[in-house]
Amino acid sequence: MHFIFKRIIFNIIIISLLSFTSLFAQYWTVDHRVKNRIRKEKLENQLPLIMKEYKIPVWIVFNRDPNDDPDNIFIERYRRLDPVSELIGAENTFYPSIFIFTDNGERIALIEKEDYQYIYETKIYTKICFYKYTRQTGINPLLNFFKEEILRINPEKIGMNFSETEPVADGLTIGLRKIIEDTIGEKFSSRLVSAEDIIVTLWGQKTKEELKYIKKSTEISNELMIDAFKNIKPGKTTKKDIFNFIRT
Repeated sequence: MHFIFKRIIFNIIIISLLSFTSLFAQYWTVDHRVKNRIRKEKLENQLPLIMKEYKIPVWIVFNRDPNDDPDNIFIERYRRLDPVSELIGAENTFYPSIFIFTDNGERIALIEKEDYQYIYETKIYTKICFYKYTRQTGINPLLNFFKEEILRINPEKIGMNFSETEPVADGLTIGLRKIIEDTIGEKFSSRLVSAEDIIVTLWGQKTKEELKYIKKSTEISNELMIDAFKNIKPGKTTKKDIFNFIRT
């Protein structure tokens, strides 16, 4: 009985934590159709011009979720994917994946079969190839796809996500870089360069729709601040009260 009681209490705690996580996440939810529409426009129209400006014909994003431990029973953890994942529509991928962008407009997604539907529905990519992950083959099928694409494109430079100064452009781990170098060989490894300029510029350039939402956001923020100040009661209202009013 004592064990059952402890188990019930434990389950209540876990459910409460997960419910709190879901509630907190609602504050940051944006309509996925809006996000995908904006991302597609940025990657389709802005990115090729940016890549040509910096003379980097190919940009690679190698992604994987390090929080895939099936024995994690305490609380669902936030994924720590490459910071640009949200920019390219890959924030909900689970398996190792590689995304290839070229300065002539190709947007290639090399993904695991389970992630296919999600990537397909973003409507961002011009080509999608999927592999099946197993303990026997690992990500070898993914790397074979990747090598074939690099050999086909034969780029003079390959932009990768490493940077000494910009965290948002430093999503490539040492381990993933070594995998890439071993896969494409010395010939192409010598052509790896930082994609920092591409990433920072792509983040910074806004589409007309992005600007519309930014303007709307600032207008709403201004209204909330004015309302919050109107509700201040001298000697009673605290900073926390103001924060909770705006947050609510």
